[in-house]
Amino acid sequence: MRFAILNMSDDSNKGDLAILENTILLLRRACPGAEIEVLNADYAGGGDGPSKMFEHVRGLGVAHHQAIFPRVFDGRRGPAAMASALWNLAVSLWVLAAVRALGGRAGRLIPRRHRPAFEALRSADLAILKGGSYLYSYGGTAQLLFVYRMVHQSLLALCLGKRIVALGHSVGPVVGRPARWLLGACMRRFERVVVREEISRRCVRDELRIDPARIELLPDLAFWRPESPTGQDDDRILHDVLNREGVEVDGAAAVRIGLTARHWHFPLQGDGAGRFDAYLTILANTIDRLARERGAQVFLMPHAAEDLPVSREIARRVRQGRPVVLSGDYTTVELRGLYGAMDLFVGTRIHSNIFALSAGTPVVAIAYEIPKGFGIISMIEPREFILDIAELTEERLWDVISAGLADRETLAAGVRASVRRANDEIDQRFSALLGRHRRETAEGESGSLSGAGGKETGDEAG
Repeated sequence: MRFAILNMSDDSNKGDLAILENTILLLRRACPGAEIEVLNADYAGGGDGPSKMFEHVRGLGVAHHQAIFPRVFDGRRGPAAMASALWNLAVSLWVLAAVRALGGRAGRLIPRRHRPAFEALRSADLAILKGGSYLYSYGGTAQLLFVYRMVHQSLLALCLGKRIVALGHSVGPVVGRPARWLLGACMRRFERVVVREEISRRCVRDELRIDPARIELLPDLAFWRPESPTGQDDDRILHDVLNREGVEVDGAAAVRIGLTARHWHFPLQGDGAGRFDAYLTILANTIDRLARERGAQVFLMPHAAEDLPVSREIARRVRQGRPVVLSGDYTTVELRGLYGAMDLFVGTRIHSNIFALSAGTPVVAIAYEIPKGFGIISMIEPREFILDIAELTEERLWDVISAGLADRETLAAGVRASVRRANDEIDQRFSALLGRHRRETAEGESGSLSGAGGKETGDEAG
């Protein structure tokens, strides 16, 4: 079989990278000899953006192709960026119109640099919309444009008559009728919508009006590990990383606590700058208190490259806790080891929490996107260990951390059992899902051996 994985990101967000890695590993295990190509969601031209951003992806042994409609501004909002954005939007609409009209014969009308991506879609037996949390809208024109960018590759695949599975998503909120219409109209034509928590299942069923028979629930693929998550090498990984960064483990520390923080703009609450400043102060004060009252050594951990300035700002605000700020670019295996070497993990980045849980470390989760923040973690841990970032207070955070430390052995045992169940479910359900598509593809091809052939007929059906 040939697979096209849509909406790949770069290496900088390790959660997205883990989802992509595990999707590829599970596909290869379920379908030995499978041919896999991935389509980028963010960058175009220059070899898909800075080459360093794709070192890990290239190491997965798959071909990847640049985005037809890349990120619009990428941090720049001057006249040149606006002109580039408008040009990319026009190109994306032209490609979509050509494929809608001509199906698989549209190749010659597509700009040369985008033909490899088109060919990957045209030749695929199944398109997989990579899991994550990017199917949402907070309302307004910019967010409508974002939704269009996120479904553009899916629209092309649908115009080519391809089967599409959305594999492992958190969906919502979807604010605004145009965004809701666009997302729903696209996803209602998917063969399967696999969500990773119950909140998203309700959203796609009730708000996007997707047939419940097409909706499945599966734990986030980042929970899955090829080996059993025993954590036996986590301390070694921690010491190796600290040696590389010239940092020593505090042998006198009573507990080791990992922490991830990120920038957040509080889109539905208002006063984003003020709320974000308060969030940083809460974390800094909590680190001080952990050092003073619990004898803890706190590690501000990397998870996405953009989080490092946030970690450094928190460390600057700490008065006496002396947290360790790790700044390297680590693999997903190293990050799981780092998080697994902690006694407790306080995480804002959702996949840092998933990595910690998959390594058997109890988590206090600070949820910034309700579907994934509450839904995913509550599948593994009790609901009281999940805090809404919009309602975060220093005392509430301290109380939950204290509860986690007081009962961490029991909590860790429950986490390990829940993660094992999640791994088993992914093992069984993923193979069954792909097994169904293998049978359906084989039946479709055997029924269309005469004439032009089943694949070309499917390509032109859009």
